[in-house]
Amino acid sequence: MDETNEYEVIGLIGGLIFPICLIPQLTKTYKRKTADDLSLVWLLMTIVALILHLIYAIAEDLLPLYIPLVLELIEMTILVGMKHKYDAINYRTYIETYHSNNETTENNENIENNENIETNENTEDNN
Repeated sequence: MDETNEYEVIGLIGGLIFPICLIPQLTKTYKRKTADDLSLVWLLMTIVALILHLIYAIAEDLLPLYIPLVLELIEMTILVGMKHKYDAINYRTYIETYHSNNETTENNENIENNENIETNENTEDNN
């Protein structure tokens, strides 16, 4: 094996480690059904950086970078999609819970008011 091919293999192995590093985050996000701990700015900036790096790799014909960059770009795009989906679901759940709690509070206040009115009426009738 000549020197160039050895470095290409090293570059490919090193490059494949990056997308492998995202698998635990993808798994955690999927299992927890939340992406609150992921910054959307970080996700989008990473995608931009990957695209620019991929353009450079293509322009310089750096084949060992193509596969890792494409894999990482796919994973980051999936994370953005998961963040969008889970944030929307969690927001809707929050709003529904908030409205449900407000309705319960209002119903309890109405019951208390009705009880107070009935108590006052009964007191007036007894007088």
